[in-house]
Amino acid sequence: PLANLYIVPVATALVPLLLLAFLVFPASQSLAAALLWAANWVAHLMNWLAGTFSSGSLLARSLVSTPAILAYAALAFFLLVLWALIKRPARKKLVAVAIASTIIFAAMVFTALKYGSWTVARPSLLTCISYYIALVLVWSLLYSRSRRRLVATVAAAALLFASVLLGARWPSGLLRVAFLDVGRGFSSVVESPGGKVAVIDGGGSAHGASDVGRNVLLPYLRHRGIDRIDYLILSNPHSERIDGVFSLLAEARSGALGSLEIGQVVFRDFHCTSRKYNKFRSAISQLGLPVTKIGNLTGLRLRSFAENSLVVRLEFGNFSILFLGDAGRTSQTLLSEYGSALNSTILVVPEGYEASLRSSFMDLVSPRAIIVSGAAHRRRKARPLPLQSEVAERRVFRTSETHCLIVESDGQSWRALTPFAEKNE
Repeated sequence: PLANLYIVPVATALVPLLLLAFLVFPASQSLAAALLWAANWVAHLMNWLAGTFSSGSLLARSLVSTPAILAYAALAFFLLVLWALIKRPARKKLVAVAIASTIIFAAMVFTALKYGSWTVARPSLLTCISYYIALVLVWSLLYSRSRRRLVATVAAAALLFASVLLGARWPSGLLRVAFLDVGRGFSSVVESPGGKVAVIDGGGSAHGASDVGRNVLLPYLRHRGIDRIDYLILSNPHSERIDGVFSLLAEARSGALGSLEIGQVVFRDFHCTSRKYNKFRSAISQLGLPVTKIGNLTGLRLRSFAENSLVVRLEFGNFSILFLGDAGRTSQTLLSEYGSALNSTILVVPEGYEASLRSSFMDLVSPRAIIVSGAAHRRRKARPLPLQSEVAERRVFRTSETHCLIVESDGQSWRALTPFAEKNE
């Protein structure tokens, strides 16, 4: 949001500037250091708010834009005027401020480059607080006596170490499932109570207009501090489910510091001449990833991708989610043989498939909520949910409306979180 990018940094910069300039070190010292520390404060705060780390953020958050450039030009003009008006001894401080401002602006320009910033895990509030206190203690080392310096050094080291631990990703004991808005198609990130991570499908976009893996999946994983996918599950090789996976595989292939690690790939194995499917198999082969191939369990030859979808049921305590994939009416008939084993708390279906749900299949699943993933196809209008009498008492969530739906469960109760509202169940 624009408030996070422009208003918040300006407002928060004033507090550390005054604190560091007039309380921590004597006012006679150069304000250049205060400006740099204030920029660092803003950088860390903005990292917490937006989850984006800039390579120059030890000096400044990535704020390069026309307003920032105009602000710097105005500051430079103001400094030139002061230079002509003030006395010679005071010009040293003015030079220090100008140098500090130039360094900060240079850092901001650098962060605007293509590889100048990247998405990282969002630190906790406690991490930020401990980090700020440690900064104040570190600065006080330069102006304290030896005994106080020793105490401040130990305290700063402890706080910095605590900020690292607080920022680490620890198992929460909850099942957390994120349903991402990836345009057409489906993608979900599952975080188990023990810390394991599974990605189900990678989503796709209409006519390949956007790389959803690079623009949606990877940023979300980094925002959550996830650097390892224990299970990468592909329901079927349709472009609406496989497109985003290639960016995950490319990130794993890069081998760079902090790159993604993939533990195991699970996919539905069947004869297919799809170029993307063959590219997918070639990529996982080159990476040498452990693979689990799910063959034909029915003995029937179903030709379409949809009817050959891999159906996944996730269970945690008394809570469960049934990922239907693109399974149509034929597959639903076959699945009905499992009877009450299909019963699930939540049923996940792709956009446009609501009208394909069989009444007998819905009776067996008996979901308390339905999640419809993906945007409506351009070639057909989204049809209303069928079986109105059976669905009327169930909650229906659409990722095209919520953009990102988070479902959390402790094994007994569950809740759904959206960017605009919180619904408890």
